[in-house]
Amino acid sequence: MRMIVRVVTALVVFVAVCPVWANVIIDDALKSAARLEQAGEYFNSAEAYARVLRLEPGNQKAKKGLGRVADHAVSAKIAAARELEGALRFADAAAELTKAVDLRDRIRAAGIATGGAVDAAAALDGLIDRWVKNLYDEAVEAQDEELFSAAVANFRQIESLRPGHEDVRARLLEVWTAWGERDLREGRLRAAAERFEEASLVPGHSGVRESRRAATILSRLGSFALEKGACRSAVADLRAAALLEFDVVDGNELRAAESCAATCVTITAVAEPEIGLDASQVDRMKADIRGQLASGGSEFLRVLDRGGAGRGACDDAVADGAAAGAARRFRVAVAAKSQAMIRSPATSVSREFRTNHVVEEETVAKTVVVIRVYEEIFAGTMTGSITITDQQTGRSSPAIPVVVRSEATAQWVKSPTSSIAMEQVRPGQGPGNPPADPRLQRLSRIEDQRRDARTRLGAALTQQFAEEVARVVLAAVDAEISVTDPSEIDLPSTEP
Repeated sequence: MRMIVRVVTALVVFVAVCPVWANVIIDDALKSAARLEQAGEYFNSAEAYARVLRLEPGNQKAKKGLGRVADHAVSAKIAAARELEGALRFADAAAELTKAVDLRDRIRAAGIATGGAVDAAAALDGLIDRWVKNLYDEAVEAQDEELFSAAVANFRQIESLRPGHEDVRARLLEVWTAWGERDLREGRLRAAAERFEEASLVPGHSGVRESRRAATILSRLGSFALEKGACRSAVADLRAAALLEFDVVDGNELRAAESCAATCVTITAVAEPEIGLDASQVDRMKADIRGQLASGGSEFLRVLDRGGAGRGACDDAVADGAAAGAARRFRVAVAAKSQAMIRSPATSVSREFRTNHVVEEETVAKTVVVIRVYEEIFAGTMTGSITITDQQTGRSSPAIPVVVRSEATAQWVKSPTSSIAMEQVRPGQGPGNPPADPRLQRLSRIEDQRRDARTRLGAALTQQFAEEVARVVLAAVDAEISVTDPSEIDLPSTEP
């Protein structure tokens, strides 16, 4: 549709600025519209005449042609819609009639007289009535047979076509409630809560009773999860229940779940002397690990500062009012053990640099420098280990190995050759010595290039090491305990 609008707009502009070509385009469009009319393609013919009027609003031939084919075009769409309706393709039939209504509206807006014998809007309205009846009959039958999903789909479609139609909303409430009751009887408690919540959202109904039932089920599921130690699941269920009906949830229980769900982690990091990392680099590695944990962890993860491994520090980091000592506490010891770099044999390639520089006023030296660029690849590996200690039980994990790899490239130049072409050289002047190209200066220092490559490789290895450590730690300490929902719970009265 946007493409069509752009094309038509472009044609309108073209017509405005190129009247000669405009007449040619309009004549061709009128001929095309007439051919379509003669072929009995009335709707396409009407669209062609309408396009001519978009280009030239006062074109009498187009107005007469459009008025002549309008009723035929609408009748053709109505006939197509009836055929589709016969095949129970109500949506496609409605689309055909919508096109006819749109065409009729554009014709009337242009002030073009037509026979007006065919009312596309009335045809569309009647089609929707029949469509709604068909949907309603199917929905009621599905409801009676407890095919709740199909019943909901049909009732919702009716609501979109005819908002507030008869008893559709009451029916939707019945279906959602019956669906929830069945799930409840069959032990699908979480699904039952979802059905009751949907019932509470049906327009025209207060939904208090259904909302409280959903909240009560979720609250009980949260309590069950908390008892089983699945604290984060408990938090999710209790919060969801509180959003539905705040007074259904025990605030102390929610705070206990939030405290239980929290995990405090303290990081220590060391590096073997032979690895070549100084104290500042080790501190940066530890800071990178902390940053990765903070950005990649859940809302329940607390990364403590150095010296914050004790219970008090962890309790301080957990939400206000949470139960003291309930959060899990871990100490993560990271050891960087080795770092190896291997330099591959150099490869080379020819390159050209072109420079211009002024020797003196009105004298320019154009220099073409052909160089041989050599390249070495430094491949590096960094290894280490992680030990995770549960500070509540005192148990430590076996050392978890960490290995990361990366590469860096060093480039340098040997023996560049150059040719200098002088322009506007005055008599007696020589070409002079062109200034050194800073690009060549940067490349020519081979030892500097190698040192820079090693530095970049070391930084990349340290960063990747920190990322891998964080990934392993998050998988070990920031995961939720899985628990299967109960199939039965004690539900109190939910009358508002």
